[in-house]
Amino acid sequence: MLALAGAVLFLIAAVIDLLQDPIQLNVVLKLVGFVLLALVLGGIGYTWSRLDVLALVAALLFLIALILEFTGYPATTDILLTTAGFILVSLFLAGVGPRTLRRV
Repeated sequence: MLALAGAVLFLIAAVIDLLQDPIQLNVVLKLVGFVLLALVLGGIGYTWSRLDVLALVAALLFLIALILEFTGYPATTDILLTTAGFILVSLFLAGVGPRTLRRV
C-alpha cells in the first residue's frame, strides 16, 4: 500500500515538474520510472516470460534520462552515477541479471 502511495506522489511530482519547467525532460522521465518501480513494488506488475515488464520499461526510461543528462548539458558525476544506479535497480526488479542470462 505504501508503494502505491509513493507511485501517486511520484506522479504528482512529475506533473508539477512538467508544468513548472518543461525543458527538464530527464527529470520527468525519472519520475515516471519511479512510478513504474513503485507499482512493481506494490505488487502491480505485468510479467512476460519471467521478466517484469514495468521494471524493464522503467529501466528504459532511466536509460533515456541518462543519455539526455550526458548529452544535454554538462551533468555532474553524482547525477550520472545515480541514474545508472536506478537502471541497475530496475533491472534487478525485472529479474534481469547474470543468472537470468544463463537460463536463457
